Amino acid sequence: MRRPADWESLESALYGWEPEHPSILLTPARVSELRTLSQSDPLLSSWISHVRRMADEAFGQSPAANGWVTVYGPSTNNIEAARLALKRIQSCGLVWQLTGAPAYAARAREEAVALALVPWGGDFDYLATAEATHALAIGYDWLYDQLTPSDRSLILDGIRRAIQNTNRLIDGGAWWLRKPFNANSVMTASAIVGALAYADVDKDLAFETLRRAVPALSLSIGSLGSDGGWMEGYTYWDYATRYMAYGLSALETTLGGTFGLDAAPGLRWAGDYKLIVGGPRFQAFNFADSITDASPAAQMLYFAQKYGRPEWAACERKSVAARGPWPMHVVWYTPAGTDADIAARVPSKVFHAGGLAALRASLTDGTAAAGALKAGDNGNVHCMQELGNFLFEAMGVRWAIDFGYYDGGFRALTSSQNLLLFDGRQQAVNVRGSFVDFSDDARCPYAIADLSNANPGVVSYWRRGLALPAGRWAMVQDEFVAVAGTPVQWKMHTFADVETFGSVARLTQNGKSLTMIVSDPPGAVIEATRIGSRATTPADAGANEIQFRLVADGSLQTVRVVLLPDWPDQLPPMGWACLPLDQWSRLYR
Repeated sequence: MRRPADWESLESALYGWEPEHPSILLTPARVSELRTLSQSDPLLSSWISHVRRMADEAFGQSPAANGWVTVYGPSTNNIEAARLALKRIQSCGLVWQLTGAPAYAARAREEAVALALVPWGGDFDYLATAEATHALAIGYDWLYDQLTPSDRSLILDGIRRAIQNTNRLIDGGAWWLRKPFNANSVMTASAIVGALAYADVDKDLAFETLRRAVPALSLSIGSLGSDGGWMEGYTYWDYATRYMAYGLSALETTLGGTFGLDAAPGLRWAGDYKLIVGGPRFQAFNFADSITDASPAAQMLYFAQKYGRPEWAACERKSVAARGPWPMHVVWYTPAGTDADIAARVPSKVFHAGGLAALRASLTDGTAAAGALKAGDNGNVHCMQELGNFLFEAMGVRWAIDFGYYDGGFRALTSSQNLLLFDGRQQAVNVRGSFVDFSDDARCPYAIADLSNANPGVVSYWRRGLALPAGRWAMVQDEFVAVAGTPVQWKMHTFADVETFGSVARLTQNGKSLTMIVSDPPGAVIEATRIGSRATTPADAGANEIQFRLVADGSLQTVRVVLLPDWPDQLPPMGWACLPLDQWSRLYR
């Protein structure tokens, strides 16, 4: 959007556009195509049936907006009400378009009219307002012929108030414009969708909104870097890219293009984050403020078609098979892609933009070994102080766990991560770690991160490597220099039962077993204790904390731990090559 031509093409496209309905995300041609395809594609037909059952759940329920809290303040949170309204409007509206059953249009209209009456909360509750804007725009566009003139006027007035508020926030330099947050995507894409609906009656306000929101959305898209990663973790990658797809697709189905937004390199790789970080079990490497569940993400289908990535579509259909589709899965449906397309991809990747290296032996076998290492930025509001944190799973069990989303207590502590804890201290906030070496060689994928900035004043040098030798086992190796006398703890957390035998520990979970061996330093004594009352979130209390202790001597020290799952068909190696990290490439590449 930096070139004048971009502004001119956007303005020309908007003022030359004669809206028809539906046109935002869904068009009459696409409706016809879906109707025809569903007659011969049993999977699409089953998805439509699922969405119809979703829509049926709305009948007999009061509108979601009835639960909207209108006494606004810093703690106001209406996001769930807005999302429920969007879900109902999308599902009922889509069923109306595909079947022509008027009851679904009437139920979606009820949601939209109730939502339009909500007085928006200004600076507070901005995400709920954004998602409600999106819901109103879809309601107006998809239900257009079923709305009375007064309905349309009411809904458009709600959209007007919302997009004017977003314009004001952008002009005032809202905080979410200045950092790589998910909020940028949600706010700007919702404003784009709302403006395109409002263009029906006022193209001047629509253009004033688009000329702010489109370049603002490009800032968020830029946070994907060149590899599609996301610093806030998997859950917020899903939220941010979902709204990126909404914004891009809405521009395409109305004005015929994205005006350069889709050329960003990170978008071309965005689907890799779910494919590789989410993995074949759809249990994400949940660093930062994230849950583990990699739930269905319809934007994978949109991006798969846009960038010619059939493996993303195949991945998403498998995800839907496990958990069910959402309305936009139907809208963006594609039969492209097979398991062979997934298997053809190299399963390991480093996401510099997300500060995460994902190492996998397979993208199709949910029991295969996999691990991840965290670097990146400690300063993002949705990041923990967890540079060096690692995860490991094998045989369908996650042995080294991350507790997940931020809970304001135990989970936020550096001591609650799987890393080296120096002097019992929390890591510094505004510091970064970076990956200095990486190999996706299937014989032994590995990643090495420089974490020297994590503990200023205490640690002058720290690198951690994670490797998956033979794609079956794991080795975690640290090399550090810390102030002499500094107590150091190596930590790992697990839901497995743990028995300790000096420098060896035996872990068992779900009928599977793993042996942990500390090969350096000699004489290490492993301890295991329940989290118990230290947990802020009750689900964490049953986990075990595994650790051993050492003392820094001021020189370069090495810590090496191996994790050996009891694979039924293969014995662990008899010896390990004990190379320094800067020589790993000699052995493993």
